[in-house]
Amino acid sequence: EITKPLTDQIMRLKKRNYFDAQEIINPDSPATIQLKLRPQLFDTDAWLYSRRDNFYSALTAFIISIPIPIVSYGIYENLVNYQNTNAFNSLSTTERTRLQGAASAAVATQYAGIFLSASLLVNSIIELVRYVDAADLYHRL
Repeated sequence: EITKPLTDQIMRLKKRNYFDAQEIINPDSPATIQLKLRPQLFDTDAWLYSRRDNFYSALTAFIISIPIPIVSYGIYENLVNYQNTNAFNSLSTTERTRLQGAASAAVATQYAGIFLSASLLVNSIIELVRYVDAADLYHRL
């Protein structure tokens, strides 16, 4: 039982594992008000937090992947520049072949890193959209 307010007030009924129910009450409200609570079929908080965590994990993976193509490009550039020096020409054929192989591996790593970063960026965007959709639904419940 409550006393009717003099102005419009929101009466909210809460119960664990149920969606909140609310009603605006005022001096003209009936003496008896019935509110039905709808049960939550699953833990919406845990669901929203898992969506958030998925987004943060995807974003972290993307951020960690960014240095891969940058560093491998730097290694490639250093090796190419080294090939144009007299010191490179004084190396044995085996050493020159090994350094050229390392330059080829650096290029392959650079392209693989770009592909990986791009894929992780797309995954981050997908997870962000899922998180925003989940938050929107969560706040409409």
